[in-house]
Amino acid sequence: MATRASLGNLIRIAPLHLSELPTHPALAQLERGSSNNGLHTKDRSGDRSLSFQALKSDPAGDKNESQRPALLPFIKAVLDEATIFVDDIVPQTFTESGEKQSNPAAAKVKLLKREIGGHELSQVPWASSNIKRSPPNAVGTGREAWFARRSRHANRSDQGTADFPEFDHGLRVNHSEHEREYTPDVFDSYRVLDWDSETMRHDFAVDSYSQVHMSSTSPPLCNVERAPSKYSTEVVYEMCHKLPFPLLPRVFPVLLVTAKTGRHAFVVVQIPVDIKSLPEAFYSNGRNRREGDSALRRKTPVLG
Repeated sequence: MATRASLGNLIRIAPLHLSELPTHPALAQLERGSSNNGLHTKDRSGDRSLSFQALKSDPAGDKNESQRPALLPFIKAVLDEATIFVDDIVPQTFTESGEKQSNPAAAKVKLLKREIGGHELSQVPWASSNIKRSPPNAVGTGREAWFARRSRHANRSDQGTADFPEFDHGLRVNHSEHEREYTPDVFDSYRVLDWDSETMRHDFAVDSYSQVHMSSTSPPLCNVERAPSKYSTEVVYEMCHKLPFPLLPRVFPVLLVTAKTGRHAFVVVQIPVDIKSLPEAFYSNGRNRREGDSALRRKTPVLG
């Protein structure tokens, strides 16, 4: 786990690899390289459900699966690192770059930024953290450009602002679906994987976090949102953005983790993830070109 104001290895712009995600039946199936035993899927027009059923044992696949991080420690590490990033790293190391109005909100938005260079990235405990990761190939020469926005809103249900339950419902609950509703250029939020059946067994609680959810989707780059709420979730989504002609659509595959961190606080985390080899993906592996239900959804997107 990251210490206060130190850079961790999970809240990074470099995408997670499938091998770095916690155990899931679809990932186990991919490791085994066999057909969909134990999985139930439907086409793009229907729902897709991936259940945690026992799969046929295979020694090589079982060995690879045993090397994956355990789900609850993984979620805790992501949430711990995200709260440190927002509560300590952003205020201590980011610089303000301006202020803007964001209609229809009455509150102005402060803009902040920070560049993290190759030397700093090489100091990240990639392989020595509780949850280990492989460092990116260009870790010593690459850089990360981070941008943040900060705003303070009156806690009431009124024109130009919202009370806390409204913020919680709009930003944490069903985050990716709501993002599609309030972001005009998002034309799809495709749910790829989720771990809810496992977190449900623990009443959606991980350590001090509650209402935890984790899934895989496609939102933009690495993103952390923090609001003063205890539930957490883990999901993978593909977030799809329509861009003006002649640009192609962009798809951002992300691991989404959401949780309440207190009665009036919550955190939403989106981490890039590489899911091109995952059959359950839709846009990342090109399946949309065959099964998309509109011309836009059949276009070849730019990933990330």
